[in-house]
Amino acid sequence: ILLALVLLGKAVLLFRQVNHVGVADNVPQGIYVNGHADAYLKPDTLLFTLSVNEEGKTVAEATQKTADKINKAITTLKANGVDEAHIKTTYYNVSDKYENINTPCAVVAPSVKMMTTEVVQPCSNISTRIIGATASQSLEVRVKDLDKRDKIVADLAAVAVKVDKI
Repeated sequence: ILLALVLLGKAVLLFRQVNHVGVADNVPQGIYVNGHADAYLKPDTLLFTLSVNEEGKTVAEATQKTADKINKAITTLKANGVDEAHIKTTYYNVSDKYENINTPCAVVAPSVKMMTTEVVQPCSNISTRIIGATASQSLEVRVKDLDKRDKIVADLAAVAVKVDKI
């Protein structure tokens, strides 16, 4: 009984020492701030994409035509003061060009069997063949001198390169 009274007394003392019942002792203390800000600045960089798509009878012909046009575009950009570090390839693809060939179906003479309720499927003799290749390349360009925008776009158009997105 004496042991039970000692344990009960110890439990009462511990219970009185607890300041906050149900709150963990390791709750971090601090100040928490939440906010939102907007900043409006004058644009200082023009970012645009240009694309070249060329076809040829062979992959070599299509890729050579594309490379020639891309090289003209890069030369034009450099002539307008665009640093080579601000020109990067973002897309390159070579694919076959196909042609559909529709071969006439053989005509079967009517027979007694065809007079029944049998369903005859329509004829479809379409096949494809490779007739060439298409090569595509896109460049992403960053221009720091915004006053040159119109001249750059006009000079690229003069070498038959279209600007996709400005």
